[in-house]
Amino acid sequence: MEQTNKRNFFTTYFQLSFSTIQGRVTLAFFMTVVVMLTIVFMTDRFWRRQKAQQDIIIHQTKPHHLRSSSA
Repeated sequence: MEQTNKRNFFTTYFQLSFSTIQGRVTLAFFMTVVVMLTIVFMTDRFWRRQKAQQDIIIHQTKPHHLRSSSA
């Protein structure tokens, strides 16, 4: 009996999301949220990768500069 209720709930939800304006707006809103979160995640990952690369470059150049000036 619970399975039937779950199936009816999902079919009702999908009918709502594809047939009524409220459902379409809700679907569009959630899709927008997913896209925005994906953009934020990818940008953050790109920024962290760039920061790590910059730290490596600084680490490679800075010790050599400090060694040559102190010696």
